[in-house]
Amino acid sequence: MGASYANAKKGEYEVNGNYFYAYSDSFNDEKTARENILPSGRFFTDSESSFQGTTSSNRGAAALEFHISKTMRITVEPSLSVNHTNSFDTSSSISSDESGTVLNTNTTDRTGDGLQRNYSNRFEVLKKLDTIGRYVKAYFNNTNSENNNDTRLIADSRILGDTPSVGLLNQSTTISNKNNEYELGGEYRQPLGNKMFLDFGYEYRNNKRENVRSVFDFDETTATMVVSDIQRRLKKTAPIL
Repeated sequence: MGASYANAKKGEYEVNGNYFYAYSDSFNDEKTARENILPSGRFFTDSESSFQGTTSSNRGAAALEFHISKTMRITVEPSLSVNHTNSFDTSSSISSDESGTVLNTNTTDRTGDGLQRNYSNRFEVLKKLDTIGRYVKAYFNNTNSENNNDTRLIADSRILGDTPSVGLLNQSTTISNKNNEYELGGEYRQPLGNKMFLDFGYEYRNNKRENVRSVFDFDETTATMVVSDIQRRLKKTAPIL
């Protein structure tokens, strides 16, 4: 679904804009039964999995041009998009021997939530100095993006028999990626003859990236999420640059 708009007045302004929205659902269910034949005997594995996910997207852009005078023009071109994702994934399996005795069980539940934002803009001022192509131009560009994802994983793995064991995992992972880029520049054009020009330009660019990944485990004692032991070890062994 979308809409667009355009308007112009000769010698004064030109305006163009658009907006689009999209939404989608996805589902997937699977069920399998497998027989494994080994020299020591046979065992059977029954597995089930289910996935549900949604995605919504918003996107808008505009192109604005203003003629301040016959020799000066200002241009602005902003663009923005926001995407949101949401998912739930669950799976389970049971293995048993020929007599029907359960050997092991596994269950996993995973939820995810993501948000992506992207914004960019170009601002430009152009001044004509004559009628044969000489001009001076200044511009500023920026691009700002952010990608955030939160995942929760709950897993239960049990081995039965003579040496039983239980593996439990209740973990949350947060990922945040940011990128901010800014560009400032100028340009001068000098005509040299018919269809020949000499351009002089200067440009300054600054880029900053930030990537953060945090892992938390559920503490049954305090019933809260605490920093994962894995992340603590990574921090201790990380080199100092």
